[in-house]
Amino acid sequence: MAKVHVLSMTSHGHFNALVHFPVPVGNNSANVSWKTAALAEGIIGNEAHPAADEAEKPDIEAGDIVELQTVLCVDPTGMTGPEITALVDQRAENAKAAWITAQQVALKYYGYKQGEVS
Repeated sequence: MAKVHVLSMTSHGHFNALVHFPVPVGNNSANVSWKTAALAEGIIGNEAHPAADEAEKPDIEAGDIVELQTVLCVDPTGMTGPEITALVDQRAENAKAAWITAQQVALKYYGYKQGEVS
């Protein structure tokens, strides 16, 4: 499975890309798994982007793999191919970390229940 699919370069050094990574394991504060909460909210488990490899699509659509469409900023001026690749990978890791942090905040109490209807 590809970690990054570059779709286009929107302007000099701005790569429109898909970043793929496993859904975080563990549970939120309401003891609901991150996968269950993200699936219920429609954050993951959606139709895979057409640029995703056929082998990746079942895992993306099942909600096992996050497919994050983002812009990765890398100025390729004067860089070699391996240097560009390393920076794209670093920017993808940063996008992944930011996404995980944002979803852990948004879904922290998903599924919390309190009290009884009277």
